[in-house]
Amino acid sequence: MIKIGFVQVNYSVGPKSYNGYFFPYSVGVLIAYLKKYYSQFTVTDILFKRDKITDAADKLAGSNIVAFSTYVWNKEYNYALAKEIKQRAPNTLIVFGGPEVPVSDVNFFQQHRYVDLVIENEGEISFLKIVENFHTKDFKNIPGVISNRYGVPVRSIRGPERIVDLDDIPSPYLTGVFDSIVQRHPDVNWHITLETNRGCPYQCTFCDWGSLTYTKIKKFQLERVFEEIEWVGRQGYKYIYLADANFGVFPERDEMIMDKIVETKLQYGSPIGITLNWAKNQKATVMNIAKKLIANNFDHGLTVSLQTLTESVLEIIKRQNLEINKAKELFDLCRANGVPVNSELILGLPGETLDSWKSNFYKLFRLNHKTMTVYQCQVLVNSELNIDQVDPHEIRTVLSYNTFTNASADEEIYESLPIVVATKDMPLGDMVTANLWNWFFFTFHVLGLTNFVSEYFEREGLAYYEDFYQGLFEAVTNDPIFSKELNTKRQQIYQWLTTGNDQSETMYGLRLEGIKLYNYGTSCKIHIDKELRNHVQYLIAEYVKSIRDSDTVTDLLEFQKKYLVDLHNLNSYPKQVTFNYNWLDYFVHKFPLETVSTEIMFYSKSNEEIANASVANRAEYIWYKRRISFGMAALNTVNKPAAMSYVI
Repeated sequence: MIKIGFVQVNYSVGPKSYNGYFFPYSVGVLIAYLKKYYSQFTVTDILFKRDKITDAADKLAGSNIVAFSTYVWNKEYNYALAKEIKQRAPNTLIVFGGPEVPVSDVNFFQQHRYVDLVIENEGEISFLKIVENFHTKDFKNIPGVISNRYGVPVRSIRGPERIVDLDDIPSPYLTGVFDSIVQRHPDVNWHITLETNRGCPYQCTFCDWGSLTYTKIKKFQLERVFEEIEWVGRQGYKYIYLADANFGVFPERDEMIMDKIVETKLQYGSPIGITLNWAKNQKATVMNIAKKLIANNFDHGLTVSLQTLTESVLEIIKRQNLEINKAKELFDLCRANGVPVNSELILGLPGETLDSWKSNFYKLFRLNHKTMTVYQCQVLVNSELNIDQVDPHEIRTVLSYNTFTNASADEEIYESLPIVVATKDMPLGDMVTANLWNWFFFTFHVLGLTNFVSEYFEREGLAYYEDFYQGLFEAVTNDPIFSKELNTKRQQIYQWLTTGNDQSETMYGLRLEGIKLYNYGTSCKIHIDKELRNHVQYLIAEYVKSIRDSDTVTDLLEFQKKYLVDLHNLNSYPKQVTFNYNWLDYFVHKFPLETVSTEIMFYSKSNEEIANASVANRAEYIWYKRRISFGMAALNTVNKPAAMSYVI
């Protein structure tokens, strides 16, 4: 009987007090597939969280084989644990797989001599054959396997082999693979990874998803998907991550899957949250799916992965976005139907300049869109960006630590990611400035301090976005209080981009670090600190009135102030406020501004969920619920129900 240990560790999810973890789905699938075709093995343990290395090695003691599923968030941990196991038991067969194993690096086994085998691409077939051939140690004909021959990689004579029929893989959930770890960890709030298909038809150079699976998308049968969703509901698990690369790419099928999730929630009360990767070139059906999520109180809107709007950059990274007019149509449709929509941008892509980067924001603002997430470009080891584009585009990287949400400063093993800090078109100084503008746009426009005011000035011809925000940036720079915050952010960003280490700040017990610190930290401060909030709103009002001082602008400034939720007084919501102009129709429906007394209701989202939390912890939700505009009010007129309010 072969004893096999499995490792797919991750950080916790959500606030640390929540103690949430994902089921180790990738190794669960290996186990389920192995059980179907080979019975002469037992599972030593399945590791899912970052135990101390010695403790983890103790749990896997006696294993003949240990299989590691390797991602950007656990690769250093996996290396350290594999090395410890090999030192204790040299005859243990160490097998690595997953997207973060550098399969084209000829020096990999020189650097990691304790690794015996590497599986390239999908692992089910290859791992089964490794186990079947364990006693003979004859692995040379196993598809997709790279062997360590005295530090030299020796590839199998057969390339990686994809499973023809995905339904040949039993479900790890329905076959009870995880039952033992659930019983041993009753305090964990488990999150679900759900696959409904595999494959990605795109070849974006910064991504390794397409490089690993670029081919026709293969689907699991709907019956199996529905059974897994039903299982989630019966077990009472609250959160699902849909691991498809492009959910919504099969409109009719994917809408049926979402209907099943909604039906399951209504029947069992679970799941209540869902995260997914929306189809890149989205259709109206995708918006309908997102609308169903919102209508059934799932904290999720629509995410549009743009990465950049600069055409020359899109060509370099082999990506095709929605046409601008279609993107505007989608954003307007979402706004009119109360569906939060979030876009994603990547800073540091080859070909992007400081000016073109700032222009991305202005283009999105002109599309009536403000909610977005910005990522620093990461150089993934198996991506085309890493393999073919580093030298031609003079890409410089630094290993960034503390990149992952819920990574602690006192980690035993630090994970790191190579992030782009300079390119031929954006040198380090410009990269620092670009990140500072990210902070500026997030603090003022994206998180609800100036979005309405700047839109009004643009539409009425008083100041284009470029001029409005350049002037506000100068006003912030010259402000004796807020300029200190700006200079602190500049220093923090420079340190991060030059050393890979960032500073953290603690406010009222709330720790801010990494991307939370740079893009969201100041907004958290503004929500927590009433004095700072009053000052920044005064600063904005003074700047705006220096451009145009009128009764209309005064009314608009009051509307903008009310849009920011007062986390100190959640019991005061919903609020009914009377304005002299119909701002709701002006901003939501893009009607001409009408001078008419208008009563508008301001609703605070998620009141029940955070009612008993401290103000600091409420502010933390600005990060965790950023995609649904948390911290900003939903709006409506007094004669319509709250469920029909607009999220802007």
